Amino acid sequence: NDGGNWQPLQLNLPVVPIHDLAIQDNDLVVATHGRSFWILDDLTILHQLTDEVQKSAVHLFKPRPTVRFKAGLDPAIKPVPGGANELGKNPPNGVKIVYYLPEKPKTPISLAFLDASGQLIKTYRSSQSASVVTQLVSVTAPKDSSDLAEMRQPTTPPRREPVLPAQAGGNAFVWEDMRYPDPVALPNSVTHGRARGPLAMPGQYKAQLTVDGKTYTQEFEIVKDPRIETTPAEFKQQFDMLINIREQLNELRKGVLSIRQMRQQLDSVYRSSDDPAVKELKDQLLRIEDALYQSKAKATQDLTNHPVRLDTKITVLGSFVESDDSKPTQQQGEQYNTLSKSLAEQLKKLETLKPAIQRKLRPTG
Repeated sequence: NDGGNWQPLQLNLPVVPIHDLAIQDNDLVVATHGRSFWILDDLTILHQLTDEVQKSAVHLFKPRPTVRFKAGLDPAIKPVPGGANELGKNPPNGVKIVYYLPEKPKTPISLAFLDASGQLIKTYRSSQSASVVTQLVSVTAPKDSSDLAEMRQPTTPPRREPVLPAQAGGNAFVWEDMRYPDPVALPNSVTHGRARGPLAMPGQYKAQLTVDGKTYTQEFEIVKDPRIETTPAEFKQQFDMLINIREQLNELRKGVLSIRQMRQQLDSVYRSSDDPAVKELKDQLLRIEDALYQSKAKATQDLTNHPVRLDTKITVLGSFVESDDSKPTQQQGEQYNTLSKSLAEQLKKLETLKPAIQRKLRPTG
């Protein structure tokens, strides 16, 4: 208000002479005398902070535009090596969501990210359900001590989703990876690379905060790296292929999990049987499973001796398609079509087998 009222905003700024102030991209840059630069990120929150906001029941601030940077590192921005006293702290790499809660909510809160059409991308919560924790434990726990033998590594644990803060006062959450959900996990499998959900395209999105049954919505924008010339249509081509690759991995891995379940059921029912029909069914299941993923590999080094299968090939294709902000190449499209056809053939064989297996598992008499 043109200096009509003042209040301190010291935070961690040392008591030091200030020789100049500048605002760059809505960040406040402070030039101190002898203590380098001090930067207050994201003034848009202060622009929105009014008396009405502080008196409101809950308030979700409008996020400022987020630049979609990509790099070979994960997360994409890391500090350069050096002593702790020599490094500044970079702002978070991702969409920063700030919300105000006058008191601690009575029930867990959630934060959902949606695309411009309202389709849900991902949801984060202030607490994980017991079923989710149990699932994580069952997936990551090794079967026995042999999993930890020399030159053998246990399955990489799935990344735990960040927990949403829900304290009285101001809260901040960063959608750091800006990704769609990963493909379903395949326990005890080894592959080159890691299959991930695609990165959100530049465009308009929505954040929806739900607190004690009430939902608050704000729109925000993800903008492309200003150094590249990729068009919206090219981003869409890349995104569509990555989504299709993710869905193919979901189908493949669900197929493998189904094969494992059917083999266990056959073993349970025909444990001491020499029925040649059952043996043939189990052999056919094994052949399909072997075409879908390399079951003999217990560590990545084993993939040197044992040929990679469709799971690894599709995963690596996704890594190549995503490696650059550009539309897929002709070779990537051709490889995608080839792998899609091979996967469809194997899944068709599996569907053909299921009726015969169900008949064998059906109680008689």
